Amino acid sequence: MALERDKVVAASLILLDEVGLDGLTMRALAKRLAVQAPTLYWHFPSKQALLDQMADAIIAPVPAAIPPGEPPDTVLRSLADAMRRALLSRRDGARVYAGTYVMGENVLAVADIALGALMQKGLDERGAADEMFNIVYYILGHAIEEQGFQERWVSADDGTVAGMRRLLAEPASRRFPSLSRCVDTILASDFDARFRRGVDSWLHGLERKEAAPRVRSARSASVKS
Repeated sequence: MALERDKVVAASLILLDEVGLDGLTMRALAKRLAVQAPTLYWHFPSKQALLDQMADAIIAPVPAAIPPGEPPDTVLRSLADAMRRALLSRRDGARVYAGTYVMGENVLAVADIALGALMQKGLDERGAADEMFNIVYYILGHAIEEQGFQERWVSADDGTVAGMRRLLAEPASRRFPSLSRCVDTILASDFDARFRRGVDSWLHGLERKEAAPRVRSARSASVKS
């Protein structure tokens, strides 16, 4: 039976969960599928081509999670939450997605939803495109750091978190007084609240940015009258 492209992507995602991005090789994937490596290259000319399709598959649930007909801020919040969940659903999912710039069906659907909501808020095409990238970069960066925190600080058995607490509770705390005050928050694992605070700040910034020209225009009209 011929090896199907979708089957390769599905197997690569399972292998990713087991070994992480650094352990995901074409040779290991070929072994998992019980084929020779050249068979994989018939479907994907390079590992990057495979990663591109994996990235598109990872965010497949996102478009369906966006409520239709809602105000643009609701759409953008829902999109941000859904994309973060999708990236976190796979080990190193955010690292897989970062830098792919794939033009897959799911990626295009997410971009279209984001751009539509941003233009509905009053941004022109350039502003909408810039802000779409800004929020995607934020989602990606947050997810990468979140997964890195889980791998390095929570899953590790080397007492790293406890070590940092001790370090900042000792004389070194006098060198970094602001950091010492915030260490409990920094090491907290409430990433949901932290993420949504960032999305809210971004949306608030958009509102202020878009409101500024209207305020200046109104003031100018008032002066002329």
